[in-house]
Amino acid sequence: MSYIWQNKKWPELKWDKDQVENAYNRYLYKKGIADGVFTMLSDRTRQIMIAEILSSDTVSSSSIEGVKLQYDSVYSSILKHLDVDMAIKAKHDRNAESVSSLVIDANRNHSPLTLERLMNWHCLLFDGVAKGFAPKHIGAFRSGPIYVVHSKQRETEILYEGVPAERISSEMERLIDYINSEQEPNLLIRSAVASFWFVSIHPFYDGNGRISRAIANYILSMHSGSEFRPYNMSSAILKDRRGYYDSLNSAQNSEECDITQWIVWYVDTICTSLSDSVDQCRKKLRVSVIMESLDPNLYNSRQMHMIYHLANGSFFGKLTADKWMKMTKCQSATATRDLSDLTEKGLLVRMGEGKKGTYYLLNPTFGESKNETANSFV
Repeated sequence: MSYIWQNKKWPELKWDKDQVENAYNRYLYKKGIADGVFTMLSDRTRQIMIAEILSSDTVSSSSIEGVKLQYDSVYSSILKHLDVDMAIKAKHDRNAESVSSLVIDANRNHSPLTLERLMNWHCLLFDGVAKGFAPKHIGAFRSGPIYVVHSKQRETEILYEGVPAERISSEMERLIDYINSEQEPNLLIRSAVASFWFVSIHPFYDGNGRISRAIANYILSMHSGSEFRPYNMSSAILKDRRGYYDSLNSAQNSEECDITQWIVWYVDTICTSLSDSVDQCRKKLRVSVIMESLDPNLYNSRQMHMIYHLANGSFFGKLTADKWMKMTKCQSATATRDLSDLTEKGLLVRMGEGKKGTYYLLNPTFGESKNETANSFV
């Protein structure tokens, strides 16, 4: 089997300009919508959403490789890095904190990428990981061959072989020069090419996929023109792992160094992620509108607490008087008064009949003003 790095033209990658341009135009349209909706969020809500996107991206990037990180631990670490004050209960996890440091550096530090910085990322990726689960060589290139395989029952198929170990240093020097240069001025395309190029070299024994996505995020963060990148690439990849591996394998086995399929898939995946972010922005807007409209002098802390959970979607199932009692730790009569008051004021809608059949829903028309404005962007 012939691999892309065995081609005489490697690493002179090429792609169909018309197909890539069409994909890029789809991206610009989606990004324009996301940017417009995002500007409607308050500063604090925006910062929280940044933390949520970075946290989900971090956890998903690890999940793609079969590595599990606790979301709460990552989220807590990201919040600290962004200096966002929120009371989050999370178990101390050294690896989650180290990986979070990697993510923050890749997304907020726009200084040129260096080999030393890349090695530090690799060290952070495995900091706090038990010896039996970490590669022998951390913060150093591999010294032997490496294969990407697919195992099915008793058969193992070799899908790809990384660049020979003796060529890694020179290959990485060329890649880093490309990342830091203006050879490809379109940063979105540069991120797609760099991510593919890195994972095709496969310079480490482990962590190549995660580092490749960190490199992509590093380049994409410069493209956004701000500290916020309004999409979560890794979560989108996790939803379409088949598409990820198919487009990657197709490009890595190209006899002509043609990576059109990879770039188009990459850009379209970001478009999907942008659409998901717009939906999340709209939910945030509704929560923001609802909470800002509530006068704390007219509602007690129990009511404010429960309305928030109903508005942000963190309450599951039907809201009953019994659940209100348990969640707010109050008596039956108090729960009845709280619910009746919110119903009379139009925040809740009473449903069902009888004492056991009665439940409450958040009024769907409450807080729709900004959501209607957000919908106008589409």
